[in-house]
Amino acid sequence: MVSEQTEASMTGPRAMKTPGDPLWCWQTVSALETMWKDLDLDAVRYSQIWAEAEEHKVWEKIPYDKPYGTKEAMLEALGLGDDAQARLRVAENAVAAVPLQPNGGVRRGDQYSGHNTGHQPVNGRSQNTKYLSARIARDRPDIWERMKRGEFKSVAEAARAAGINIPKHKRVVVNGNVEKLAKSIREALGPEDFARFVDCAMCLSADAEEERADG
Repeated sequence: MVSEQTEASMTGPRAMKTPGDPLWCWQTVSALETMWKDLDLDAVRYSQIWAEAEEHKVWEKIPYDKPYGTKEAMLEALGLGDDAQARLRVAENAVAAVPLQPNGGVRRGDQYSGHNTGHQPVNGRSQNTKYLSARIARDRPDIWERMKRGEFKSVAEAARAAGINIPKHKRVVVNGNVEKLAKSIREALGPEDFARFVDCAMCLSADAEEERADG
């Protein structure tokens, strides 16, 4: 059976729903979940969506039959974090960071790839965050200390403050025009990632069809 959250995502884009409506609330939660898992957190956008969630008190409206009731209960149930927890996560990354070697060479262990030159982050988002924290610790100990004090809501934000060029996340605006949306996604992802995106979308569509048939 399709969950309330999945059903909400199948009923059209969040931007075309009424703020505060239960379907809008579920899609707002979905957006927060996606961004919270991204360790190169888009702190500004995440904060904006949290502000919307708080304004409409989404925890009082979902799930339909038994709402979470409080923000804290929803955070715990969904594994989400608010502004304070985002800062705490950055601080934890900073405390755990081991500065890169002065020559940019490789440090043994699971934080770095075998071919890291000190200029390229290793593969994987969590690894990338570790690399950035370690590089900041080496090159900008002042920023590293600020991270430990919880002054940043994302490692990427701290990296930019340290003068490290971190491209901002590309945002795709959903406006109901499916063809335009597809083109925007292709431009944002690039040809290879877009091809993988299409494959994933087809798999999700097939799963949704099976769920509807089973329901």
